[in-house]
Order: sequence, then structure tokens, then C-alpha cells
Amino acid sequence: AVAIFGLMLTLFTFVKAVQSGSLLWSLAASVSYLYTAASWGGHIIIPNLLALYMLCLLLTGRLGVRGWTAYSVVHVMGSLLAMQVPCIGTSAVWSCEALLPQAVFG
Repeated sequence: AVAIFGLMLTLFTFVKAVQSGSLLWSLAASVSYLYTAASWGGHIIIPNLLALYMLCLLLTGRLGVRGWTAYSVVHVMGSLLAMQVPCIGTSAVWSCEALLPQAVFG
């Protein structure tokens, strides 16, 4: 139940960040991702879902500057914050599961 709340909170704040372009919502999404990463072993699903959402926006032509700004902040800050969790470490960036978020970011 804790992980589902964190997953939904992260997705909600990320969508709000994309819609508004607000850095505050982006930081809220990053912190909620940290909460989920600290409480759930399947945390890598979240960056992959966010990257898939960004790809869908890109392919449908609905991606703008606000979306890229929100994704960039959430990806960088979320990865840095998740790396502070001892059992995650650098696997948040260097594992094969993190290839899709890295490819979308790059």
C-alpha cells in the first residue's frame, strides 16, 4: 500500500509538472520518487513509465518546452536522490533497466 501511494503521487506530480511547467511540481515529483524508491524494490518502473509517457507525447506532437523542462528536472533530481538510498546506489543510472530513461533524456 505504501508503494502504490508513492507510485500514484509521483505520476500525479509529474503530470502536473508537465502541464504547468512548474519547477515546484517537478521537484515534488522528484521527492515523491525518492519516497517510492526508498520504500519499494520495483522503483525502476517509475522512470520507465515517465520516459514512455514522454515518448508518447513526442510521437503525438504534444511535447513542448514545459514537458522537456519537467522531465529533465525529474530525471536528474530523481536519479540523484534515488542514488542516496543505500541499496540502490548507482544502479539508478547504470543498470540496464535505466536505459530507456537515459535514452529519452539524452
